[in-house]
Amino acid sequence: RNVGKSSLPPSVFPSGFLGLARAMGGIVFRFRFLIVRHALYAEAETGYRLAHEESVFSFWNHHRRARGPWPRSRGWRLFLGFTRIADYRPALTTTVLARDGSVIGSFYRENRFLISLDQMPKMLPKAFLAAEDAEFYEHEGVNPVAIFRAFLINLQSGTKRQGGSTITQQVIKRLLLTPERSYERKIKEAILAYRLEHYLSKDEILTIYLNQTFLGANAYGVEAAARTYFGKNAKDLTLAECALIAGLPKAPSQYNPYRDPSAAIGRQHYVLRRLRELNWITEAEYDAALKQPMGVKQ
Repeated sequence: RNVGKSSLPPSVFPSGFLGLARAMGGIVFRFRFLIVRHALYAEAETGYRLAHEESVFSFWNHHRRARGPWPRSRGWRLFLGFTRIADYRPALTTTVLARDGSVIGSFYRENRFLISLDQMPKMLPKAFLAAEDAEFYEHEGVNPVAIFRAFLINLQSGTKRQGGSTITQQVIKRLLLTPERSYERKIKEAILAYRLEHYLSKDEILTIYLNQTFLGANAYGVEAAARTYFGKNAKDLTLAECALIAGLPKAPSQYNPYRDPSAAIGRQHYVLRRLRELNWITEAEYDAALKQPMGVKQ
């Protein structure tokens, strides 16, 4: 982790590459060095093995053998994978029941109940996609169009009003990287998101996101949020309730319906508008959801 801000010594790379770089004014070499360096730093920070990526570096390793192994002090544990994400086992809530089945209490470090997409109403994942990443099933982990669109919006407003991170990038940020805000971390995040898309299916990534994300009021994941805000299981949520929960990831405290009901309703209406604009709900469903009371549990 400590090598992210330093440069590798020239001796790490074979003289043939340096000669070629000098002949071409150093442009090609510097570009490759930047991309590969950030890829390896991003992998080194995760600490997991990715064996199928070995071919990417086989050419470089062929020239490196004469110089000995890669220096371990530089964090060169290459070909790192996503075992931790694929074997997703988050902290869950332990519920204590009485003999008659009634709930006595619960213990948790993170209030979370793990469920699959099949245990959610079909509009719940769609509401999150409408609010966070409508092109989720089309991109490969990074959405350049969304990044550019967010850049223009932020440039016009003079503030950071919109982000360009995909759901895959958010999974990487929450499970593998630190929350620091820097261009270096964003590069790592993009590289790892692209690789995660080739390691897990879209549904698997979305399931992890919907169970991992923080939704305010000590609720992690959609099942805990459904029980916390509405006193019911996620499978029983209405369209309006799905929209309210889907609006929380952007700012869980700001849009918490207990803390600021008006802000929560405004965000809920935004999610419903996005669903209608994407033609994922009909006009009648949109109007009915707008008229439904918020109905959060007291």
